[in-house]
Amino acid sequence: MGTGSDSTDQELPVTSASFGKQRRVSITTSRTTSAQCSSIQPLMDSYVDLELDPDHAYKVADHLRRCASCQSDKQNLEQLKTLLRTRVATCDPAAVDRLQTYLHTLCQQEQ
Repeated sequence: MGTGSDSTDQELPVTSASFGKQRRVSITTSRTTSAQCSSIQPLMDSYVDLELDPDHAYKVADHLRRCASCQSDKQNLEQLKTLLRTRVATCDPAAVDRLQTYLHTLCQQEQ
């Protein structure tokens, strides 16, 4: 069984937590045509979040030890999740207050 892979670079806008300025982060995603990689890719998000049962987690970990392309995909996913957590942690407090006020108003209207 032959395998091939294509890589694409995607740029994502990310706001720097320290300066509040937007910068672009390049994340490379790989697409591998291997049947085994195709069965691992749907599990990757749950694997990174430690949500898989032990059998599936072992299957993914075993594949990652042997597949550089999927290792790269896992690292990119971890990077993206870290950036998203950072972005959520630095949201504008005034925007949160406005949202809470709006939700409170909606709740009162339903009563």
